[in-house]
Amino acid sequence: MAEREPLSRYATECSLPLSEAARRLIRQALTKVEKAPDRTLEDLSVLILIAVEQVRLGLEAIMPAGPGATDQLQPSAIAAAQLRMTAMVGGEGDGQDA
Repeated sequence: MAEREPLSRYATECSLPLSEAARRLIRQALTKVEKAPDRTLEDLSVLILIAVEQVRLGLEAIMPAGPGATDQLQPSAIAAAQLRMTAMVGGEGDGQDA
């Protein structure tokens, strides 16, 4: 995964586990949102996608069904994310209800 290479490099340079490196970069991106909202949100989105993928892989590592076990959860996760985004963009709330 090409998106993971900068994260892996950062983690190695800072002698951090991949999960901590992702948390730090996400925290840094959140602090920069006010200065350059469009670019920072794009960077943050990529970091969040990487973090979600790492969580998914971690879950699969401990699930008895193993790799691919979370594939059946994707449709409901996508639907929930779409509802949350629609609520946020539509101004119907903060998206916490989805």
